[in-house]
Order: sequence, then structure tokens, then C-alpha cells
Amino acid sequence: MKKILALILAACLLCTALAGCSGSSDDKTAVKEEKKGAIIQTYLSNPPVSIDPSAFYSSSDAIKIMGLIYEGLTTVDENGKVKKALAKSWEDEVDERDGYLKLTITLRNSRWSDGIVVDADDFIYAWTRILLPESNNENAAMLYPILNAKKVKEGLVSVNDLGISAIKDNILEITFEKDFTDIDYFLKQLASPALVPLREEVVTGDSSWAASGGTSYVTNGPFKIKTWNSSELTLERSVYYRGVSDSSSNKDNKIVKPYRIVNLYSEGRKPDAQAERYANTELFYLSLNGASKDLLASYGKKAKTEEMLSTYCIFFNLNDPLFEDVRVRQALSLVIDRSKIANIPGTGVEPATGLVPYGIEDTSRRKDFRKQGGNLISTTQDLEKAKQLLRLLSDAGVSGGKIVVECSNGRDFEKTMMNYIALSWVDLGFDVTVNTPNQNYLYNKANGVYPFNQNDANIIVMDIQSMTTDAYSMLTAFSGEYGGHFIDVTTGPDEEDVVYGSHLTGFNDPAYDEICAKIVNAANTKDRTAAMHEAEQYLMEQLPIAPLFFNCDKYVSQKLSGIKYDKYGRMNLTKLKQSNYKKYLPTDETN
Repeated sequence: MKKILALILAACLLCTALAGCSGSSDDKTAVKEEKKGAIIQTYLSNPPVSIDPSAFYSSSDAIKIMGLIYEGLTTVDENGKVKKALAKSWEDEVDERDGYLKLTITLRNSRWSDGIVVDADDFIYAWTRILLPESNNENAAMLYPILNAKKVKEGLVSVNDLGISAIKDNILEITFEKDFTDIDYFLKQLASPALVPLREEVVTGDSSWAASGGTSYVTNGPFKIKTWNSSELTLERSVYYRGVSDSSSNKDNKIVKPYRIVNLYSEGRKPDAQAERYANTELFYLSLNGASKDLLASYGKKAKTEEMLSTYCIFFNLNDPLFEDVRVRQALSLVIDRSKIANIPGTGVEPATGLVPYGIEDTSRRKDFRKQGGNLISTTQDLEKAKQLLRLLSDAGVSGGKIVVECSNGRDFEKTMMNYIALSWVDLGFDVTVNTPNQNYLYNKANGVYPFNQNDANIIVMDIQSMTTDAYSMLTAFSGEYGGHFIDVTTGPDEEDVVYGSHLTGFNDPAYDEICAKIVNAANTKDRTAAMHEAEQYLMEQLPIAPLFFNCDKYVSQKLSGIKYDKYGRMNLTKLKQSNYKKYLPTDETN
């Protein structure tokens, strides 16, 4: 009897053990996910409108995502120091055969998120796409040190004449214009978010390749896009990044620690809607850009601030007769109390004293361009001077007028701020309306998809992001000749027949072009920086754009370490760790 009871008891224990081993499907999933790494719930930012890296007018939120999904040849750390990224090595020398300076870059072994090798041709395609005459891309001037790059943009020579070639699949050779010698400067330019590689068959084969809801996201950064729609943006570790594989001998989590970074927007696209999840330890990173003042105050000193190379600005439509006279633009800028409106976002942004924000390099990375350039616009209201300018205009037959402003509905403070500014403009005798179209509309308008004057709007308000660590890209963007705008190549083959497009504001000033020529053609950093200060001062006198404040990124995080930013404000989360991550793995994952 004892033996029988012992056998029965052993059988019961065995069944219990087997049941424990088999477990529920949720238990199996948890074990599977646990082996892959942390699945971290975050609110990194308002979701990007596009992942086209060459889009010049993008929000300061979107730039954070770009460093997670794309990688260029070099990068610049938060201290402004150039580091190798996809470039494994490089060397430069003057070719004795033709006398041209050439830079040869060998690429690391890395693959796109679909497993195809990233090669030199991917960089050639991405850069020539920026330089096409029919493109409207303000990043073109960054490439003008390359032999024939400017002539390609002007339609004077073919892209086949551009000084870039693939010597081998993994070796890119760049030939420079005769008078260019500053290799170190060009290597720093290659860290630009705009100069990452793109796959031609992806870009040309699917119109949705860069938009939410698309079906063929192909990126080359540490993370790939797993899901992107109106309610979710989920990034997943790319097993192909930097030659990583999912084999047991080379685990992919050696280079990229987190398995997934999940951004859910079903609760809402603004920080306040996500705050409860953060309080309940269901969310571990919470961006505070666009948060209410009450929410910001509740976090106090726990909130961290990162500098962004971005300025929030008013863009005037100079094709509207109302803004043809610079004195109107100057008067409208003079009545803006930037010190007060900088308090409206509540994130600690700095009132703008020029177009170029703090954090931009001057003659060296130890000197700040903004500090060296000083205050070019007032941070306090000068109502009397504004009225004096308008009295002069009134004597000339100009008085009042209708202003229609468009600013994004993505952040609550934007409409509040513009309504506050509108009151000052009304005091000057203008009829002002403030509209808040969705973020997608404003993005497409800024990048030329829609005309500026659609629905009679003559002012748009948005961020301008620096695509270089110095002031180069922000300033050359406003040049007709050096701004990378659409060029009409139908007028004739001669150089004097080139018809340059204008900046989206309609600003196209030959005197400004001459200053930008000094920037682009400068032989050294000292001369280039001096020309950039001259350009900014001229631009702030002409005011096709009225800067309001310098952006920053504000956030709180919990149970996370390894959060890093580069000089541009792009996030680097390859070493992101979540303490006790197994406790927070979702149980409803099925793949």
C-alpha cells in the first residue's frame, strides 16, 4: 500500500512539474521575450511626420528619433568631437595624376534592416538626391566642397560628373574642388542627420517609405521600425546593425542592449496624456516638450534638460505685399516680448537673441557662436520704436493689414503663444487670425508640398533645425544661390542662365548670396565663421524670419540608465538599460 501511495504521489508531482514547464502561452512568451532583452515603454516624443532624413524643416522632436534608425559615416558627440560611425577608416591625399584632393572612406560591415549590405552606392544616391536641380533641399550647400556639386545642382553638368564614386562596394571616394583643403571640417559635416545613406529602390519604389502607416521601412541604424501608425511607434533592435547577427556566437544585444522601445499614443500624443502611465511605473521615459506648466512643475528638479540645435521661428511670406517693406517685418518683431513668451512653453527655453541657437560652434568647439555673436534682436518689447516705423509707413500710404498665422496643433503652447503675440500686433493696427492645422499639414507646407499662401496664410510658425554643428546650414538655407532650392534648368545651358529658386519665405537677396559665397568658399574656419556672423547679422536686419526662442529637450526618466544625446539632439539608446527589466516585460507579446 505504501508503495502504491508513493507511486501515486510521484505521479502527481511529475504532472505538476510538467504543467509548470509547459505553462500558459503568456508564460512561454515571457520567457521568449526575456531572452531577447528589455521591452521599454516610453514616450520619446510626439510622433514624427516623416523619417526622410533630408527633410530640412522638421520638428525638434523628430530629430531625436533619427539617430535611432539611421547612421551616417561620422557622428559628433555631445562635446562636439567627431567620431567614426559607419566609416571604419579614411585617408586623404592629393592625386598626383590630376592634382585633386581626394578622401577615401572605407565602410564598416553593416546591413540595412532587411539584411542587405549598406554600400558606397547608398551614400552616392542619398547625396545626389539632395543635389538634383528639381529638388528643394536646403542641405545641398553642405556638399558643395565636392567637385562639381554646385554645378550638378544648377543643372550645368550631369550627376555622373559629381566627384563621388564607389571604388569598391565598401569604399567611397570623394574628390574635392581645387580650392578646398579642410578635410577635418568636411568630416564633421558628414555627421549631419541629412547625409545618412538611403536605398534607391526603397525611396523610388514606395511612396510611403518615409510616412506613418507605410509598409516598407528600411533603415540602417541600431533600431528598425517594427510598427508605426497613429497609435504606436515601436522600434526593435536590428539584428543586422554593424554586422551583428542573431546567431548564438554573436548575440545582437552585445551592441544594442534594449530589444524594443515602445511608444504608445493611444492615450494621447501630448505629455499630459501620458503622465498617469509614468506615475504608475508603466512608462519609463517621458518627454515633456509641449507639457502643461502644472505637469512640468510637478517634476521640478527631476526633469532633465538637453540642448537642441533648433530655433522656434516666425516665417513671413515675403510674396505677400503686406510684408514687402522690411519695416513692417521689423515692427512686428519689435513688439514681441521674447522674455515673456519663453515662459509659455515652461520647459526652460531661452528667448531668441538671433537665429542661431546656443550650442552652435564658433571658431572652435570650445567657443559658442551665439555668445560670440551677441544679441542681434531684442528680447523685450519696444512698442514705441515699432509704432515709429509704422508711422513712417503710414506716411507712405501703408497702414494695417490682414495677418493669418498657422502654427502646429502638436503642442498646446504654440497657439497660446501666438495668440499672445497677436494681441501686440492688433495694438499696431493689424487684423490677426491664428489657425492651428495639424502637424502633417504644416510640415508639408514648410517643405514645399503645399504653397505658402494656401488659405491666405501669410505667416507660418515652426522650428528650424541646424543640420550642421556650426551655423552653416541654418544660414545658407536663406540664400537663393546657395540654399539648395529648386532651380529652373529649362532656360539654357549657360551659367548666366541659371534661375535660382527662393527660400520658402520668398527671400532671395543678391547681397545675402554674396555673403553666403564667402561662407561656402572659405579656406579656413576663421574666415568661414566671420562670414557666418556677417550673414546672421544681415538676416536679422532683413527679417524674413523672426526667431522666438531656442528649443531644448526636457524629460524625466525612471529605472533607466545609458540615455545619451549627440550634438544635434539625436538620441543614442544603444546602451540603454532598464533595472530589473524582466519585471516589466509585457505579457501580451506574441512575437
